[in-house]
Amino acid sequence: MTGVLADVLRVVTESSGYSLSVLADADAAEHAVELVGGERVIIADRSDSPSLQGNPGGLVVVPTWFGRHHAPEGSPRALSVAISTAPEILYVVVPEGALRDNRREPMLGPIWAGWSPELVVSGGVLRSSSMASLRVALVGLVPDENFGGIVRFFRLPPPDGGAEAHAAAIADFRRLLARRGGTTEFGFVHRGSIHGLPWDQDRYDPALAERLSDLQALGQVTTVDAVFVSIWPSRRTMTEVGPEVPILRGSDFSTQSNTLSPISVAQQRAADGDDEHRRGTDDLPRGLLLEAGDILVPRVIGSAGRARAAAVLEEMLPLAASNSVLVLRPRRPLPNVHVRYYEAYFSSRRAVDLAEKSVLGGRVMLRNLRAAPLPIPDDDLVDALEQIDAARAALSSWLEDASEVDSQIFDTSSAAESRASLLERGRLLRQRIEAGGRVETLGYRVSQFYPFPIAGRWRTAEVEFAAGRWAKAYRAVLDCFESLVTFAALLTLAIVSSRNLRLGSASDLAKKLAERGHGISLGDWVQLLTEVATSRVVRDLPDDDVLVMLGRGFDASEATRDARVRLTARRNDEAHGRAVVDHELEAETRGARRELETVVESLAVLADCRVVQVERNEWDSIEGRGLAHAEALVGDHPVGTTLSAAHDLAGLEVGSLYLIAPNGGWHLLRPFLVRRTCPECGVKSVYFPDRGTLQGLEFKPLEHGHNTAVIMDESRVALASVGFFTEEQAGRLAPGPEEER
Repeated sequence: MTGVLADVLRVVTESSGYSLSVLADADAAEHAVELVGGERVIIADRSDSPSLQGNPGGLVVVPTWFGRHHAPEGSPRALSVAISTAPEILYVVVPEGALRDNRREPMLGPIWAGWSPELVVSGGVLRSSSMASLRVALVGLVPDENFGGIVRFFRLPPPDGGAEAHAAAIADFRRLLARRGGTTEFGFVHRGSIHGLPWDQDRYDPALAERLSDLQALGQVTTVDAVFVSIWPSRRTMTEVGPEVPILRGSDFSTQSNTLSPISVAQQRAADGDDEHRRGTDDLPRGLLLEAGDILVPRVIGSAGRARAAAVLEEMLPLAASNSVLVLRPRRPLPNVHVRYYEAYFSSRRAVDLAEKSVLGGRVMLRNLRAAPLPIPDDDLVDALEQIDAARAALSSWLEDASEVDSQIFDTSSAAESRASLLERGRLLRQRIEAGGRVETLGYRVSQFYPFPIAGRWRTAEVEFAAGRWAKAYRAVLDCFESLVTFAALLTLAIVSSRNLRLGSASDLAKKLAERGHGISLGDWVQLLTEVATSRVVRDLPDDDVLVMLGRGFDASEATRDARVRLTARRNDEAHGRAVVDHELEAETRGARRELETVVESLAVLADCRVVQVERNEWDSIEGRGLAHAEALVGDHPVGTTLSAAHDLAGLEVGSLYLIAPNGGWHLLRPFLVRRTCPECGVKSVYFPDRGTLQGLEFKPLEHGHNTAVIMDESRVALASVGFFTEEQAGRLAPGPEEER
């Protein structure tokens, strides 16, 4: 990698037009010779050499960072000499750590006044016969008055890439020098000056801003220091804690076992007495015993680029940590669900990417987590984690039940009783497993969790498919697809109208409905959802907004789009008399079913949506809160389940349909979706506006194909009130005198 750094300097020389002199402290001469490939190096102790008289143009300075030849002010002599000659451009080779912390590297102190960085190249390696390899950076500086307004950052790739990687890095560096903005594979251009440290690439990398923005999807972003106290245990002897206290080392985090936690490894080592022989040599905390809720992070990051954090629970104590482990102690007690969340976060690659790191001997080491960003889980994430905890507890309880059955097979008064008990309890356990296994299938999830207008159609298709009635099954699959798309589009219309958002497709739908004799086609509903998936208006909404989730699901992948196009074409063929011939029905039905599964799965957000009809509402006007008692239209049965849910809607309408979105928001669905009793079958059905007729605006049921379309004039007026219809469009659909009679 030294060769790459030397080539970087040669490219800089070519591009700048300066003839660069190389100045080094005596202790760093070997490094300087290696860097410039054997060319003559000026030693700072002989700085009266004629080659440095006057303005030298450009200087490359290789100061000592382990020698003792320092100027009185504390900076290396070579650096002081270089600054005194007032070169037009100055390149300084420094340890990479100096870019981050001027307290540790006082050699850069004289540069703060009057110099600005224009180039920062990190990732170089210098080697010598007497010292281990050192990770270095090359910093190019100019006097403040000559600063050009941009700083180029470049990170050399790892040194094990070979000649091909070497050549690619140099070619990329040339591209970077030719740019005044943007990014390349290994570098980027930062606009604006940088005053004082840090100068490290991570701090100014534009990708960092993107990662921070992405982090906000998890909730409010603060710093680690706002939530945790960071503790680096110090080096102490083994005598400070008794041998019965397990001491967690950084190496314990490197285990590849999926069943043993790092803490388990430390506890087992203590139990085996393996720590005894390390008395007086191990790294121990300052009499520190860990506490429940502590998060432990190894200082050295593994080759996978991620830590393996561990949370300390009450039952794990007593426990201590060595100085190869960072202890994050909550500033105030945290619920267990938050502790697990932070344990997972600090174990992620994302947390490591955003932390301050250094590289030593090829190992990535965490330097400081205090200023690192930390996402605070919002209520939705906490609810999801609590549900996972509840599921884990239920599964654990089942496992305990199974173990208890095994252990108590013969603990009864008679063999007959043992047999009956085993069969009965075994049956319950088997049923639990079977029920859990069914959740893995899409059909079960649709039948149990999707809103009834979809789940009912799905069930019909499944029954016909299972019976091998291919003609009916084919039509049922297409009916289910059309109901799915129509329902998702109607949810969209209701939410868009309530928020006064404008979509071009919604205006087109209103124009079609306002024309007597015209209706809305499947293609119209598809067009609306497609616009939602691509609309800038929707993209600006939060990621957990139901509109965003519907649009994202509808346009989730190429496979989803392809399945949607094929099903739409199938529906159009059926509607225009191009039916599938009998001998192809089975194959076509199977294909249509696979396509339907793809689209239904892409709109899985519907499983987290609750469509409810409010039956009763208890409102507290002082608190501004209410409790709604409703029928939830969920699953494949037309009779819904009872549900009670808190809300803050003072005007909640009893009798109307509402959508309870995944984020808990309530959305009135009237007048786009209304529930009425079907006059043909007597079952309550969900109706939607389908077409304008001579009699007025006609509504059609979503769940079935009964010829029970009804005129709902009150909904026509309401559609104008919510801004879907203009007054002129609504007036066009008003019943005339003959129709009123």
